[in-house]
Amino acid sequence: MQSGGDYSNGFHGEVEKQLPGLSSFGRAKRRSRGVAHDPRGGLTNGVRVSDQLGEQKPLETQKSPPPCTDFDVAYFHSYAHVGIHEEMIKDRARTETYKEAIMQHQSFIQGKVVVDVGCGTGILSIFCAQAGAKRVYAVDASDIAVQANEVVKANGLSDKVIVLHGRVEDVEIDEEVDVIISEWMGYMLLYESMLGSVITARDRWLKPGGLILPSHATLYMAPVSHPDRYSHSIDFWRNVYGIDMSAMMQLAKQCAFEEPSVESISGENVLTWPEVVKHIDCQTVKIQELDSVTARYKFKSMMRAPMHGFGFWFDVEFSEPASSPAKTTSATSVDGGSSSMSPSREGNQKKRSNPSDALVLSTSPEAPPTHWQQTIVYFYDPIDVEQDQVIEGSVTLSQSKENRRFMNIHLEYSSAGRSFVKESAMEVVKANGLSDKVIVLHGRVEDVEIDEEVDVIISEWMGYMLLYESMLGSVITARDRWLKPGGLILPSHATLYMAPVSHPERYSHSIDFWRNVYGIDMSAMMQLAKQCAFEEPSVESISGENVLTWPEVIKHIDCQTVKIQELDSVTARYKFKSMMRAPMHGFGFWFDVEFSDPAS
Repeated sequence: MQSGGDYSNGFHGEVEKQLPGLSSFGRAKRRSRGVAHDPRGGLTNGVRVSDQLGEQKPLETQKSPPPCTDFDVAYFHSYAHVGIHEEMIKDRARTETYKEAIMQHQSFIQGKVVVDVGCGTGILSIFCAQAGAKRVYAVDASDIAVQANEVVKANGLSDKVIVLHGRVEDVEIDEEVDVIISEWMGYMLLYESMLGSVITARDRWLKPGGLILPSHATLYMAPVSHPDRYSHSIDFWRNVYGIDMSAMMQLAKQCAFEEPSVESISGENVLTWPEVVKHIDCQTVKIQELDSVTARYKFKSMMRAPMHGFGFWFDVEFSEPASSPAKTTSATSVDGGSSSMSPSREGNQKKRSNPSDALVLSTSPEAPPTHWQQTIVYFYDPIDVEQDQVIEGSVTLSQSKENRRFMNIHLEYSSAGRSFVKESAMEVVKANGLSDKVIVLHGRVEDVEIDEEVDVIISEWMGYMLLYESMLGSVITARDRWLKPGGLILPSHATLYMAPVSHPERYSHSIDFWRNVYGIDMSAMMQLAKQCAFEEPSVESISGENVLTWPEVIKHIDCQTVKIQELDSVTARYKFKSMMRAPMHGFGFWFDVEFSDPAS
């Protein structure tokens, strides 16, 4: 496919990328709802829903729900981790806007039946109960539903909030509902396909004229310029401690920009007014519409600058069923493509100046930051654009056939992709005129051949806690294969230490936070929070003030004499005497390495 227009700089092509599992983003996972257990029984405060409601006429039988795939199970399981929910609740713009939306629509909620799709910790369900809901069904397929049920009990709302542990597609609610509320939005709005569950709930249970919060959603895109990001990731390699490493730049581009990046940009990074990629009316949207979304765009740059890619963000609107998208104060003409990035915006929690204005939550670059940030699809190489230059083409967002929770992104831009690892190392040597001295061997130390003895071995082999990753074994192998007697090893020695530590700030941030969340007692979350926060060693920075005693040596290593077998298991006894009165939260580990002559 070719782009829809010709560019003065010769840009012409396409790019196809995938927004994959969030672990590849290197950040906390976002959007998922735990492993689905018995979908018919669930938690429901100890009994099935039909038992709680008494004998009621069941709704019309629905067609068979889609099967729960292995991808779904993994997705649900990731949301049993408390850190994701902590991140979302601590996003004040998100949580406070939802709370305000509930209170602004209290007349629709009071005395009515509500379903919360993907309830997580149950905070939105409790907000609805506080607004006077007659009954709230809190549905979640994640094991977080166990804690949600305890949170409901702790707040004395078991008579109003019924936690259902299972998928929306599987659980049974034997009555129609007046309101559906859900925080379904993922990165780039549609990533992770949570909207499909909202549509399913709507089609199964919502009364005609019922309320859906949020009611509308709009995804935007615009060209962006981000020279600081490019310089930090790419230009860094031009000169590294006086060494020309520009041969690394192509690989750096591939690694930095091969996947969409979730990060925060500002309005200054945006080159044009944004265009609408997709506008969604939650009352009418069909699941089939989410399979693939295609939009043509035509931008006119407002400045001369390097264009580094496209940015995506979204708004969601909370309006009554009869409200029109045109009434929103954040987008003057949603279908016409005008911007939610208006200079007059007063933040992402847009207050209503009169009853006809809708409340809007925005993730725009000009709005206060949210945990969604913005999603940037970077080019491998920037494109120089002139002021008033037209940039046009199309974008397609489609669900992955292998995993519907992944999203493929197709843009009219292209760049060849291949592995550069071996070539890049060689090219760095060449660029510095050292090919006669530096010989790059591509392979394991255990496999490559060197037909002479060596005088020096140097390696930065240390991992977290010194021994994590066991790179020292390769140094020992190199020593035993090639090092001359009396040869030098750098570093020569290493020592691992441990000591008791006190870290009340860390504990308070991760655990005590749950004692009171927007006036809700969520202390039932604390045990899970402890498990999730502390089940694995944490790599972080502490200061000397956090250390309660002088450290003890766990292991001292002489790289000239250490044997590989010594690394299989290291045991040390310790005895500490605290130097202060303080809460002890755990043990800290750190290491030193020493660079000395063989005889030292």
